[in-house]
Amino acid sequence: MKKTDSHLTKNHLQFLFDYKDGHLYWKQRKGRLIAGSLAGTRSHQYWQICIDYVIYRTHRLIWIFHNGNTSKSIDHINGNPSDNRIENLRECTNSQNQHNKKLSISNSSGVKGVGWWKQKQKWRARISVDGKEFHIGSFFNINDAEELITKKRQELHGLFARHS
Repeated sequence: MKKTDSHLTKNHLQFLFDYKDGHLYWKQRKGRLIAGSLAGTRSHQYWQICIDYVIYRTHRLIWIFHNGNTSKSIDHINGNPSDNRIENLRECTNSQNQHNKKLSISNSSGVKGVGWWKQKQKWRARISVDGKEFHIGSFFNINDAEELITKKRQELHGLFARHS
């Protein structure tokens, strides 16, 4: 049976770690690691920690360490996945987590949710909510598309709206 973070409790994590400024530190010696050393390694943009031969994302452990519960999704409010300060973390749905994504590197317009509609020779504004895509409008001027998509994103995504 594969372990998940559901077996980790607040008490267990507080037994293993100290928390400071978005990082966890081992309380006891663990193999070659000495007490007080930084727990985990950075993989891509996320920090991760191995506990009992299972790798966990550090932000999920920090959430449990402080709140005692496991959430399906934890969002980094400022969009930086290596910033695991508890004040930068919040529970969310998978959909809300997607709303808070940064502008894709493949976006050619420079405006989140706006792309060139070659067939119509216009800028097209689209937005997704709960996996459903909505066409907001098509525009000759990219500034008009940006203004409308920004308003709509704020309306539909609320606290999770990220405009760039």
